[in-house]
Amino acid sequence: MKAIRKLSSEGEFIAFVDIVGNAYPGFNIETEEQKKKFVENSMKVQEENPFVTFYGVFEEDNLLGGMRYHDFKMNLLSTKIKVGGVGLIGVDLLHKKEKVAKAIMTKFIEDYRSQGISMAILYPFNPEFYKKMGFGFGTSISQYRVKPSNLPKGKSKSNIKHIRGNDAKKLLDCYTRIYEKTNGLIEKYEREFQLLFNNQKMKVVGYKKNNEIKGYMVFEFKPSHDKNIL
Repeated sequence: MKAIRKLSSEGEFIAFVDIVGNAYPGFNIETEEQKKKFVENSMKVQEENPFVTFYGVFEEDNLLGGMRYHDFKMNLLSTKIKVGGVGLIGVDLLHKKEKVAKAIMTKFIEDYRSQGISMAILYPFNPEFYKKMGFGFGTSISQYRVKPSNLPKGKSKSNIKHIRGNDAKKLLDCYTRIYEKTNGLIEKYEREFQLLFNNQKMKVVGYKKNNEIKGYMVFEFKPSHDKNIL
């Protein structure tokens, strides 16, 4: 019989990392060093962040799949409400088609509903699967692709600055000002911005005036498809 409970030991997180690595090849969790880092980071997040919890689906002591809960707050029509979030859903390759993912989602919905939380959100890997579970699409997000050469030239760059880790709080303040007046946005915390600076690939540039960040952009450089080092 399947049981779903919080991941609590290093061994359980080690079993989970293999499931995640297979479920999300883009995460590039392949070497022992990469797996070790994922386990350490995940355990640290669960220990230090009260809004994130990892769960596993067990059959006796065998881990079949898992997920990560997120306790969010959302600005809904100028009212702050609690929202349940789920991510990092993964099922062991040998236990596909055994309704493990369905058990994960059922447990997730029941847990938040029991807290009186009436809204749940996620990023769908398969919209049709989640539609069967009662989920629908939120507000459309438009993605624009702009060549740097098409950006207009301003009169001055004096307020454009590289943003460093010691400005994580100012980034949060900037985001929070937008969050407070934007329907559907999720509340963020300083730790989320601090994590940006732990990723060496991420670059953060902002418009800074009177020691306040008025706007910012997070980006990274990617190699060309032809592998040309230039």
